[in-house]
Amino acid sequence: GYLSPEAVFVDGTHIKANANIKKVVKKEIPKAAKIYEEQLLKEINEDREDHGKKPFDGPKPPEKKIVNESTTDPDSGVFHKGEHKKCLAYTAQTACDEHGYVVDVTVNPGNVHDSVAFDDVYDSVTERFPEIQVIAADSAYKTPWICKRIIDDGRIPSMPYVRPKTKDGGHEWWKYVYDEYYDCILCPEYRALHYATTNRHGYREYKSRSYICEKCPTIHLCTENAKHEKTVAQHIWNNYVELAEDYRHTPEIKEVYEKRKETIERCFGDAKEKYGMRYTQ
Repeated sequence: GYLSPEAVFVDGTHIKANANIKKVVKKEIPKAAKIYEEQLLKEINEDREDHGKKPFDGPKPPEKKIVNESTTDPDSGVFHKGEHKKCLAYTAQTACDEHGYVVDVTVNPGNVHDSVAFDDVYDSVTERFPEIQVIAADSAYKTPWICKRIIDDGRIPSMPYVRPKTKDGGHEWWKYVYDEYYDCILCPEYRALHYATTNRHGYREYKSRSYICEKCPTIHLCTENAKHEKTVAQHIWNNYVELAEDYRHTPEIKEVYEKRKETIERCFGDAKEKYGMRYTQ
């Protein structure tokens, strides 16, 4: 009777590794495949066929990336965020209930983003507690895949508003409106951006007509493209993000999200201040 796992709070915290940031070697490794790649490619190809486009052949061979690997502690990863000093660290993905009891933890290298590390802790905690109804997480987890995964499982995501990363001094993002009936996007000057393609990352690209845009009075607020062509991209799973945004405005979900500071944040505060978990020993 101690646990109340109907609502679970998920977040990641960094724990410094006992290793010198200067003692690293550069190493080329394949980029990790995302667990939803196969499902995404299937839906991308369906979307392309619906629009009369040729489907992609199959998954691309994994890309390579260069990472700094510690010679002292190869399991850690380089962590650098905001004003934090660059260091070798681990990220502990933690889930707790509304009383602050930790119900699951997974540990990853410090260079793994929260949204990538989410799937392991989500699988583990939902297997142990199938009665979970709400998953509360911060803005780092508000991706199309995570929203889709939670909603498709019959659960509710509780996530904050994420400010769109648009250029300062230009047209605001909300002035580009999607018209579902005609499958196009209307720009602030009431011109249509037509469907061009669905790319490998799952984004539908809508493009304007350059001969119309070059005479537009507000083109300087819209695009700096040399061809006078505006492109707006929308993920094929974007409706799940919009659903998560709708849930955010309901009183029950607002109440759950406000408990983050006294549940998961307190877990991290206690772990680091009281139990020596700022560093690996």
